[in-house]
Amino acid sequence: MLDCETPKGQEAIAQELDVKNILAEKLGVKITTPQNKTKHDDGFIYREEKLIGVCEIKTRDYWSRDAKTPFTLERFLSDGRGYMITGWKLEWLQKQSKNNNIYSYIFLNIPRDKCIVKFRVTNRMGEFFVHHKIENSESYYSVNDYKGKTWRDNAYIPFEGNESHIEIIKYG
Repeated sequence: MLDCETPKGQEAIAQELDVKNILAEKLGVKITTPQNKTKHDDGFIYREEKLIGVCEIKTRDYWSRDAKTPFTLERFLSDGRGYMITGWKLEWLQKQSKNNNIYSYIFLNIPRDKCIVKFRVTNRMGEFFVHHKIENSESYYSVNDYKGKTWRDNAYIPFEGNESHIEIIKYG
């Protein structure tokens, strides 16, 4: 069974749809949903029917799922390591930017603070805007905790040094 087909996966997809709707209203864009369940991105971004970007959408309730430490905007802004995302996702966004001559983004929903952090990841040539560090570290394999943890290359994107490529979008 694919992760997206589990109850936790369905919950994550519902949260992703909520974020897409908020972004449509706040930014005047439409974000498509991939028809292929094994696609690596969460959608392509259109403005007035023109393809302008590709994105990854995440919702974070916890900074640490084990300790149940809340994920807050304040914590993201002040933590030196920054937001963690699987490293190959940045590579995928970069590849899509190069192949399609579009920008790439990460939209990080922080429901506790009713905001979305918009990261401008790459330009249309796939050159990174955001400074990040790749570290081999342990993280959960997927949204489904029962699958356990794995060691992999994770990207850490700090706020400090990336301020000009990060926007906070408030909602609610």
